[in-house]
Amino acid sequence: MRQIVKYKDTISKSDLEKHRVWIAVQSEALMARYYQVQVDPVVKKEIVRGWMDTLQDYSQDEIYDAIKSHIHNKPNLRPHEGMIRQAIIDNRKINTSPSVPLSELKKDIPSLERRKELVKQANQILKGTGLKFKSFRNK
Repeated sequence: MRQIVKYKDTISKSDLEKHRVWIAVQSEALMARYYQVQVDPVVKKEIVRGWMDTLQDYSQDEIYDAIKSHIHNKPNLRPHEGMIRQAIIDNRKINTSPSVPLSELKKDIPSLERRKELVKQANQILKGTGLKFKSFRNK
């Protein structure tokens, strides 16, 4: 099973702090595009901390692309950090190829003859229970 590696786990503590500051600046720049209600500085600090906590797991390129996409696709909708995070996840789905080739994902489907045998066996088992079941049809 493939382990998901978070961006914050790939950088040093000092780089993580710089990354968080970059996220704070980006979130403030993004919010400056929209109407803002004046809030207490303590509340503002907690809002920015929410952005940093939510987005620290993602690279600057991913965050920047998600912000740019939001501005382009939803210019009238004031975003919150969860919307930007979801945009990153959606972009990953589009831009990431499957780790296992699709040909390997195909299931082993028994031959028609083997499936007919299995149907006969299932019908025999069901008959032996004494319960009434509609038997499986052989096609």
